[in-house]
Amino acid sequence: MLNLHRAEELFKTMQDRRILVVGDLMLDRYIHGRVDRISPEAPVPVVQVLSQRSVPGGACNVGLNVQALGGQAMVAGLLGTGGSAVELLDHLHGAGVDTSAVLQHPEITTIVKERVIADRQQALRIDYETPGNSSIACSDDFTAKLALGLQHADGAVLEDYGKGCL
Repeated sequence: MLNLHRAEELFKTMQDRRILVVGDLMLDRYIHGRVDRISPEAPVPVVQVLSQRSVPGGACNVGLNVQALGGQAMVAGLLGTGGSAVELLDHLHGAGVDTSAVLQHPEITTIVKERVIADRQQALRIDYETPGNSSIACSDDFTAKLALGLQHADGAVLEDYGKGCL
């Protein structure tokens, strides 16, 4: 049974533990706006953008949770080489997450889940991804990064979203 005392004990055991999080790395983007009219081009709402933000998603979010619990997270997965990958890596580095087990590959589109939220209601989600990354996930380059990550880890978490990394 989890009570406050047991939770404190568990948090203490996480201190300085190195946890390798292997899985599908994603960037979650949120576009917030409001709808004042319907488009004259089609019967769809026109969203006036008020703000935008992005956060690490997928296995990256699990890495952030490891950090928040006092551990040291290392993420392992596949990213592209474009601006979304740079943005995601910047978020992870800023949070202190180790990304040395990430393989960037020019044939991969970094997974981005972009949500359009209008008047507190999700109106649309746009997914950017390249299906069928399993051949790259099985490459010698990626398995070498995984092996190196595992050598330095106290434990591992596998986070599978069905996008090809695992």
